[in-house]
Amino acid sequence: MKRFVFRLQRVYEYKKTVERSQKAELAEAVAALDRLMKELARLENELMNGYSGAKTIQAFEEHARWLERIRDERTELLPKIAEAEQYVEECRDRLVQTMKELKAYDKLRSEQYAEWRAENDKSERAAIEDYIAGSSQRE
Repeated sequence: MKRFVFRLQRVYEYKKTVERSQKAELAEAVAALDRLMKELARLENELMNGYSGAKTIQAFEEHARWLERIRDERTELLPKIAEAEQYVEECRDRLVQTMKELKAYDKLRSEQYAEWRAENDKSERAAIEDYIAGSSQRE
C-alpha cells in the first residue's frame, strides 16, 4: 500500500508559517495601538482633572501652558492612532486572506486523501479477489 502524500504539502507548510508570522505581526500591531489608546486616555484624563485651583496670574499662565502642552500632545497622538488602526486592519485583512487560502488547501488535501483512499481500497479489493481466485484454482 503506497503512502498518502499531499501534492501541495510544501506550499501548505509555507502558508502555515506565513499565518503564524501574520498572527504575531497582528498581535504586535494591536499591542502598539493599545499603548497609544492608553496614552490618549491618560492625556484626556489629565485634561479633565487638570484644574489646579491657581490663585495668581503666574499660576494661571503656568496652568494655561500646561493645558496647551497636553492638547498639543493629544493632537500629535491622534494621527498616530489613526495610522495604527489602519495598520491593524491591514494586518487583519492579510491574515484573513491567508486563513482562507489555508482552508482551501485543507479542503484540497481532504479531497486528495479521499481519492487516494478510494484508489487504495479498490486496489486492495482487487488484490483480495486475485488471492481468492488464485486459492480457488489451487484447490
